[in-house]
Amino acid sequence: MLNHKSHQCYDSCNNSIEHDGWYLNLDNTPYRFSYVHNKFMVIGRDTLAYIGSYQKNNSYWSSCMSMCNEELGLVNSSCSGISCCQTSIPNGLTDYTMSFDSNFNNSGVFNFSRCSYAVLLEANRFNFSSSY
Repeated sequence: MLNHKSHQCYDSCNNSIEHDGWYLNLDNTPYRFSYVHNKFMVIGRDTLAYIGSYQKNNSYWSSCMSMCNEELGLVNSSCSGISCCQTSIPNGLTDYTMSFDSNFNNSGVFNFSRCSYAVLLEANRFNFSSSY
């Protein structure tokens, strides 16, 4: 299933210049994201993003935070929390909401990273690169 990639971008004065989240409701469909094969992933510096679901009487929220204050700590092919974070999603969700935490921003590392990204994706098909 093709899925939306959310992004949040800042200018050098700490102003959010681009921001989008997403919501997807699969409640009345047979489709679900596999909790075995998919991960919620956040790519960027000084970024906190949430994925959640409002299910009948329950709600679920999980977060991913990636931190990095200089390019030297980045390692290609490694999603270890340094500019890349990934977490599992629970089985059986029927709707998905993704948002960024505006209290975290990458304006301090604007010279090499002005945008952050969050996406629900098939984990074994993604290979982190420091060029993101």
